[in-house]
Amino acid sequence: MTTLTEKVEETIDKALQRAESNWKESGSAFDELMSEGLEHAEVIIKGNAVSRNKSLTDFFPVDFNSSEERDLVCISADLRDSTNRIKTHFNDLGSYKNKFQRAYYITSALLPSLEVVINHYDGFVSEFLGDGVLGFFDAKKQKSDAIRNSGMASKYIVQSLSPMLEKRLQEYYKEEIMHIGVGLAMSPTLLSKVGLGSGAEIKAFGPCVYDASKLNFGRNEVFVESSLQAEWPKAIDGNGGLSFKRMSSSKVDLDYYRMIPNS
Repeated sequence: MTTLTEKVEETIDKALQRAESNWKESGSAFDELMSEGLEHAEVIIKGNAVSRNKSLTDFFPVDFNSSEERDLVCISADLRDSTNRIKTHFNDLGSYKNKFQRAYYITSALLPSLEVVINHYDGFVSEFLGDGVLGFFDAKKQKSDAIRNSGMASKYIVQSLSPMLEKRLQEYYKEEIMHIGVGLAMSPTLLSKVGLGSGAEIKAFGPCVYDASKLNFGRNEVFVESSLQAEWPKAIDGNGGLSFKRMSSSKVDLDYYRMIPNS
């Protein structure tokens, strides 16, 4: 059976191969864009997205004129310092031709690999947001399983995926150090379709979306909103191989904890 690490490595390699192929085919169009100025280029970079196979609609088939309330654990994972990575030159761009190519390659590898990890732990990604993802674990039936799975996915992202991605990008393109921040929160969530006609998609509305997105500012760290931490399932070794440290920061107006893996 293929291990998660093997799946992630394969996903990163295939994504980078596809990105290189796409750049050879269409990337030259951005050489002129970069010469026009960084401000214009940044708009395109931030709008970059990788297509997905599924959305919330695939998991929760809600009709256009109805809605559903559901307890969800939200995970928000984001590449840190991405704006500075675009704005700031470093001495050797390695194999990158310009900053847009750099952002495109990194994002192309990051987003699908994050989705592979979250899916592995029975979660699902609802949206790719620039250089990060928003995902959920369904806590309606088995809350303890959803919470535990969100913790295992988050632990893998910061302990395994982040250094794995960094190593690949350093080998191929002499990339700098990578940091991924993860925020976790849980709340009742309203699922409702938004959009026009057949293009309408289900969106999740709830405090957990806001809170998790506010807590993804760490550097290879997982921050957990306090009410989710209070419900963390206990195990023989405490919190399932995890401990928590209460934190405070001027960056957020939330009570939250740092997740500390014990192994």
